[in-house]
Amino acid sequence: MENHPYKKFQNTKVWQVVEQSIFDLEENQDLKLLTIKEYIIGFICKKLDDNKLLKNTTKTENGNS
Repeated sequence: MENHPYKKFQNTKVWQVVEQSIFDLEENQDLKLLTIKEYIIGFICKKLDDNKLLKNTTKTENGNS
């Protein structure tokens, strides 16, 4: 999905970790998503950022800064 309110977190390391975690939970059938994945990942990233748990939201080596 290209357009969502969490674009600033996309292509960051935290996004990748959250995305992989959700993927693992889906693969284990421990989680079934009813919402668009980008909104779930973005929401978690935003909550981590809001609570000052992220150092920064810079892009990964492969992304733009």
